[in-house]
Amino acid sequence: MISRIIDGEILNGCNVGTYPRHHFSRVLLRDVDRTCPFYVTFAGDDENNRGFWRHRPNSRTFSLELLVSGEFLLTQNEKTFHCHPWDVFIVHKERDVRFECISDYAFKRTIIMDGPMLYFILSALGLDQRTCVVRLSNPERVDALFQKVGTLCAKQDAGLNNTIFSTAYEILLELQQIRLRREIPEKLAVVLELLEKSLLHPFSIEDLAKGGRISERTLFHLFARHLNTTPLQYITERRISYAKLLLRNYDTLIKTVAYECGYSDAHYFSRDFKKQTGFTPVEYRNRCQRGEI
Repeated sequence: MISRIIDGEILNGCNVGTYPRHHFSRVLLRDVDRTCPFYVTFAGDDENNRGFWRHRPNSRTFSLELLVSGEFLLTQNEKTFHCHPWDVFIVHKERDVRFECISDYAFKRTIIMDGPMLYFILSALGLDQRTCVVRLSNPERVDALFQKVGTLCAKQDAGLNNTIFSTAYEILLELQQIRLRREIPEKLAVVLELLEKSLLHPFSIEDLAKGGRISERTLFHLFARHLNTTPLQYITERRISYAKLLLRNYDTLIKTVAYECGYSDAHYFSRDFKKQTGFTPVEYRNRCQRGEI
């Protein structure tokens, strides 16, 4: 049995013999990296065996855990999930979290993340605290991305941090798409995937319907029934979410933020931004700098 406090976090658990065996690498973070929306702090593989468990009463760690072999029980949000190979279980912050190996041997890949905008991004992607397990049907791509992050971290080269960040973001996008495909009709999933790829460029509702090979009427019906919104409202919310991230973390000109968020006119961008947030882009940035938001 172990019970200790690490960086202010209570950690209880049980090790079994020489397990767990961690093969993690710490990312060499620079000051500039800690100002990014989110960043990876540790990544790598670990081996476990039956009887190993960890309990974080108020988790201060966010991690993605890709189970390659073996079985785990994850208890989070007062629910217990039986995790099998090629499940990704998500350990969230500020939750009572317990996970336990229930097979003779288990091997998983782990990526630990942090950052000022991490939970904002997770919420925008639908991977917030309501999502605990994502089951992979075609795990090859996600597994390759996990391995890439682990390999890059092991190089101990701060110059690779942008690549680590972008690869970790790819994983989050993949998990978002997998979750969407399982919860909504295939036609809508195709449209949302197209929308995310086109989000930072000007496009019309007509373009979106044509890309999804459906009528505009069907498009509006799918958004209303499954997302309780309209296509235009959804697009605007996603663009403004990205704009808030840019305004909070970078000193980019407002008109440049508008263009980078898919607006061809900075005036319409400012109008939509104030409608969504209650502030102009300048007011929002100033409040963020003063720590009021």
